[in-house]
This record gives sequence, C-alpha cells and structure tokens, in this order.
Amino acid sequence: VFKRLFDHATEGIDEVGAGPHRWGNIIAFFTTLLFGLHTANAETINYIGGRTDSFSTLCVVASLLLYMTPWARKRYLHFITIVIGLFAKQTGLMIIPILFIYILYFEEDLSLKDIANWSGVSKVQALIVRLLPIIILGVSLFLWLHFAMTPPKASPTNQGVEKLAYISTQCFVILNYIGNFILPTDLCVDHDIDIIRPIYDKRILMGFMLILALFYIAYKTSIKKRNRPISFGILWFFFALAPTTFVPLFQVSNDHRMFFAFVGLALSLGWYVGLKFIEYEALLKRNSFIRGISLIAVVITLSGFAYGTRERNKVWNSSETLWYDAAIKSPNNGRALMNYGLTQMEKGNYDEAMKYYKLALVKWPNFPSLHVNLGIMYGIKKQHDKANQHFKKAIRVKPNDPYSYYYYARYLKERKQFDEAYFNLKKALSLSPNYTNAKALMESLKWAKTSISEKVKHLKRQVDETPTESNCIELSLLLYDSGRHKENVEVCKKLISLNDGSFQAYNNMCASYNSLGMWEEGIKAGKEALKIDPKSQLAKNNLNWSYTIKEKSN
Repeated sequence: VFKRLFDHATEGIDEVGAGPHRWGNIIAFFTTLLFGLHTANAETINYIGGRTDSFSTLCVVASLLLYMTPWARKRYLHFITIVIGLFAKQTGLMIIPILFIYILYFEEDLSLKDIANWSGVSKVQALIVRLLPIIILGVSLFLWLHFAMTPPKASPTNQGVEKLAYISTQCFVILNYIGNFILPTDLCVDHDIDIIRPIYDKRILMGFMLILALFYIAYKTSIKKRNRPISFGILWFFFALAPTTFVPLFQVSNDHRMFFAFVGLALSLGWYVGLKFIEYEALLKRNSFIRGISLIAVVITLSGFAYGTRERNKVWNSSETLWYDAAIKSPNNGRALMNYGLTQMEKGNYDEAMKYYKLALVKWPNFPSLHVNLGIMYGIKKQHDKANQHFKKAIRVKPNDPYSYYYYARYLKERKQFDEAYFNLKKALSLSPNYTNAKALMESLKWAKTSISEKVKHLKRQVDETPTESNCIELSLLLYDSGRHKENVEVCKKLISLNDGSFQAYNNMCASYNSLGMWEEGIKAGKEALKIDPKSQLAKNNLNWSYTIKEKSN
C-alpha cells in the first residue's frame, strides 16, 4: 500500500511523463519497517483483546490495496475484506473516509483546497455517489452489528459521562498518543487518564492546538501531489481515532487504539523523510559524510523502536510484570493497583497484596471488584467481620453485578453458611442465568447440604453403575469418616481392580483394617502404599499404627 501511494505521489517527479521515482520501493520498505518495529504496537499485539484492532486494521489495509488493484476492484473483492473487518471491529467502518481521500488525492488528482469552494461541492457529491455501494454496505452492516448483535450489557458506550467533557478530554489523549509515536516511553496497559475539566484546561488546549496544526499541515500538503501521502497519513490518523473520540467509552485512553492510527503517522513521517532524501539526492551522492550520518540516524531510530518493543515484551511477559508497570506509571488508577495486588495474592504474598488493595481503595473507594478482592483477602486472614463488610459493600455499590454475589456465596459456603450462600447464588443466577461458575457452585452447594448417608447412597449407586477412580476414592473417604470400615475395604478392593497402582486405595485400606483391628491385613496394605509412594508420611503413619496394634495384640 505504501509503495503504491508513493508511486502515485512521485509519478513524473523527475521530469514530465516519467514514471514513479526509483527510490519509492526503498522508502516504502523503511516506512513499513517503521510501523512494524514501532514500540507502541507491542501493546496491541501482546494484548489478546487487542487482536481485534490488529485484524481490523489488516482488513482496512487489505481493502485499500484491493481497491487500488484494477482486476480486484472489478471483481469487488474489497467488499469481502470490508465485511470481515467490520465483523472484527466496528472501527473498520473508517475504510469509507479513507477510500474517499484516496480517490480524491490520487485518482481524481484533487486537493482539500480544490473542494473547499462551491465548485468543489459537485466533485464531492460525485465521489460520494461513486462510493455509495460501499457506504450502504458498511453503514448497514455497522448498524446491524451495533444494534441487533450487541447485547446492551456488552455495549462499550459509557452513557454516564458528559459527552462534551469526554470529547474535549480526547484532545489531551491524542496529544499523548502523538507523544508516544515520537517517544514511546509512556506506554501502559491501563492509564489513569480521567475526564478533564474544565474545557479550557491547559492540557486540553495544548492538544487542541496540536490537532489544529496537524489539520493545517494536512491541508497544505494536499495541494501538491508529491506531498499528498503526508496529508493522507495525517487524515488516516484522525479517521482511525474518530470512533473512540466522538463516542464516549468507559476507558478514556487505551494504547491498543494507536495501532490503526499509527499506520497513518508512519505513512506521513516515512514519506516526509523519504522526500527529504529525494530532494537532497545530489548532496547525498556527493557528500559521503552526510550520507553516512543520514543512514545512521535512520538505523538508530528503527533500532530504538525495536529495542523498545523488546522491553515492552518483557513487561507483557507475565501478569505480575505487566500490572507492576501499570501501578508505577498510573498510581491514580485503582484497577491497576488492584490487579498488581491480585498477582501478589496468587503468589501468597498477602501483606504485599493488602498494601496495594489499600492504595487502590484510597483512589477508587467505590470499585466493586476491589471490595470483592478485599473480602477474599480478609477471609484468608480469618478477619470475617471485615470480609463480610467488603462483600456487602461490593453488592451495595453495584447491585446488578452477578460476580459480587457469586464470590460472596463462595466465601459463605467455605464458612458453611449454606442458606445465605444459596440466597446469593440465586441472585447471581437471576442476573446471569448462564454464569457457568455460579451454576457449578450451586451444584456443589447442594451437595454440601446433603447428609452423609445420602451422599454415601448416591456414591454407592455411582460406583455400582459406572465405577471410576474418582467416585471410588470419594466414597472410600466418606465411608472411613463414617466409621463404616468393612464397606470401605470392599470399595478399596474395587478401586484396586480399576488401578492396581492406586496409592489412595492401599492407604485407605490400611487405615480401615487398623480401625477393625486387623493388623496383618493393615501391614500388607500399608507396605503396598509405601511401595507406590515411599515418601508419604501419611502411609508411614498408618503402617506404624498397624505395627502398634500388632504389638498390643501380642
């Protein structure tokens, strides 16, 4: 795509009637390398959820390439990639304005100046008619996907934020994105950028001034054909960000949104540098020092981005490193602090986890997920009053969230408060009937409330009909706990018939024989258990118990 755009721009650049400039391929190669190695792209490629951005972008680029190719355009192959791109992510709709500008600049040979007057209106109308099939297809599919196929609960749109405040904040967000294109040192999986007020905040004003400057550059560089890839790239950047700029989302800023947009900035910068090489071609041929310095600058820039990508890949290597990076870079983001705390809780570093949970609580005191995790943490620490307080706070803050009810029910079940756990699970399932974990916990809860005798009956039936190692072991443990040792011995024998190397069978059999005073059989079973697992302290204890019974009998 870059090569074809550059060929359009440089056709006849040396002399009238000449073809594209001979450096077009090289400039296109290095421009592609610039995009491919750019550090910011690591955020999208590493993030599983960001794959929709990369695939949708691929489809947009493919659609443009197919439209540029005469035989593919005749067969309407670009329609296929447009449809696939929209299914991947609805930002794929931006192929429409991208195609419009491409036709305007490179096929109709018109600039933004040419259409910025009354005579240009008819030209714009003609272009819209030309693109009408694509517009109808794209908009119809977008509306169907958005309104018919997206459940209300899955909609990313944030209805609770003031639209003007969100849009004005995007001026600063765009400033941040451009900063990361130039020097990608502020990349983060979860930024702490929030809605900025008032509208005349200096961060918003700085971003707004930069946006105006870029639009001015896009306008000026559209006038001459040779400069149009610069203008096209700038407009691509803004088209790619338009959906997330004008539609309020829950996350004000997200680094994976840069992937699609940075195709445009890479195009603009790559062609600008390429033009300078073409402009000073004679000087570069004549002066080896300047030629060497120029090439070194290009190599250092690309190598710097490649090194940055490698470093970001290290950050994305694990949840712990990723969320530690986010917690350091976004200290006001309660979710980032909480998620790093989660990684520590999973490792058993409870004090460190609690430290970050408390930091998160200061920043986001009404974050339901944080209160759930605090409830779990206080449960682990046996501080049950505090655990209950946090679980209930999570439910109060977001009463329609099934996850808070589920985790509270799980905690209550562990505390053997079955009736209250059942009530919370019913609430979770009423809010989300297909919540798999809640369904499984409900079955587990019903089993926990079943009496021992009923459990034995149920498991005996299972063992008789479809014996497995799992149900035999479970029945064996229940029978042993119930003091039904003769029955347990028979179940252990059945387990051995299924797997003669079952440690659990011989060990449980040894314990039951001991309880029955049958030490000779206990010793035999205990020795078999130790053959299978010589290091088992439990088997050693049971065998010693057998010998103790033997001594007492003698």
